[in-house]
Amino acid sequence: MKLSALLRTAAAVVAVTVVWCIAPMREATATPILLLSNTDMVSYKSNILSYDAATGASLGEVLVNYGGGFIGGFTYGADGNLYVSDFNGLKIDRYNGTTGVFIDKFATVTSSSPYQPLFGPDGNLYLGQAVGAVTKYDGLTGQSLGTFVSRPAGAFDFGGMAFHNGGLYVSYLGASGSLSRYDAITGGNAQEVYAGFSSNGPRAPLFDNAGNMYVPDWQTNKIYAFNENSLTLTGTITTRQGTSPMSLSFDGGGNLLVLSDNGSNSQIDRYDPATGALLGTLVAPGAGGLGRGNNLTFLASEPSSVPEIDPSTGSSVLSLVAGVLAMIEQRRRRAALVA
Repeated sequence: MKLSALLRTAAAVVAVTVVWCIAPMREATATPILLLSNTDMVSYKSNILSYDAATGASLGEVLVNYGGGFIGGFTYGADGNLYVSDFNGLKIDRYNGTTGVFIDKFATVTSSSPYQPLFGPDGNLYLGQAVGAVTKYDGLTGQSLGTFVSRPAGAFDFGGMAFHNGGLYVSYLGASGSLSRYDAITGGNAQEVYAGFSSNGPRAPLFDNAGNMYVPDWQTNKIYAFNENSLTLTGTITTRQGTSPMSLSFDGGGNLLVLSDNGSNSQIDRYDPATGALLGTLVAPGAGGLGRGNNLTFLASEPSSVPEIDPSTGSSVLSLVAGVLAMIEQRRRRAALVA
């Protein structure tokens, strides 16, 4: 399908990531896309890869060879630009969401290395850092607004986070891995949800439309399921032997996509979230240049004239898919010229 046709059908977009609530979808008419950050464990080149979410076919690189740095995480803003955290460089860089061209250093990070950036319901940028704190930056200027939430007693590092229904959910690494909920606007009303993960295990939660929350435990081959209303544990999904679940998303059919960080051999498998049954491998190790992956993101378009607003972030993501599709098309054209 040509880019122009894809953009015509992408009149409104729903973005589902490892850190965002999955929003209701109507009949999607454009190719659904998976994005993930990736590091080649031989060359240590970092990039952002894209795949067809239905077939697993590689769609190429969205961001090529990220400046020699290690990508701690990425997200898109309501402006359609791509925000990438540089784990080694202690900064957040901003790229044009259509061309992939570097714009500027959006924010300077202090204290510790940055992991996951995420725009909140107030339009500001939130950042999980290696000390376990979540810091806050002005969403327009990148100016530091200080620490939003500090790590709880016993925690020593950040695992992942998600905004959902007025709450900010943050997982922590510690003597026992844990998950806490905070007020998404004030950072107050701290509530420990669960403290039974492995010490280096819990990563970013994922929510579905049926009132369930899923948290991958990287140190084991388990995904923990919770009732999002009572915040009680309801069960676990055991992933394929030898895999370590790092990042989760859903596909357009409601299947649970699990990106496993198996050292230099990451892969994406499909599971039935209701039964935990393995449905097969979507992206095999090495496919499309996949090395060590993280930050799995699912994008789908729908035929509506009004851009959807994700209730967990308050951000329109119409420009996100348009930008990604444009970058993918540019990569294809360049490859064709070289060939």
